[in-house]
Amino acid sequence: MYFTRTTERKVLKKEDQIKVGDLLIIFFPAEPIRAGLPLIISALSILGVGNHHAMTESWELLNAKKDEEGRLKIDGTLSKFPYNFGKVGDENKWVTFYALLAEKYRTEKH
Repeated sequence: MYFTRTTERKVLKKEDQIKVGDLLIIFFPAEPIRAGLPLIISALSILGVGNHHAMTESWELLNAKKDEEGRLKIDGTLSKFPYNFGKVGDENKWVTFYALLAEKYRTEKH
């Protein structure tokens, strides 16, 4: 699945419906060419659209990436950065935090 910027009211699109360069993974921190799914979903939830029908596939993908305890592993990170945000393939407190934040705001009224 990939992040998309279209008017179709779907947050994610299947691979065969997307252009190269819109790859979406569990990536932290955000950078101009890549953004992490938990960051996108948490931002949209905070803005009050976490329960919108266009978010259904996004939530399904995020939940499918969680382990039995609800934690997420990081799929990618910056190779050169002054801070260590975790190793690729390891559970990551930051992406898990943003996923929990997204879930919190998904159901809150603003």
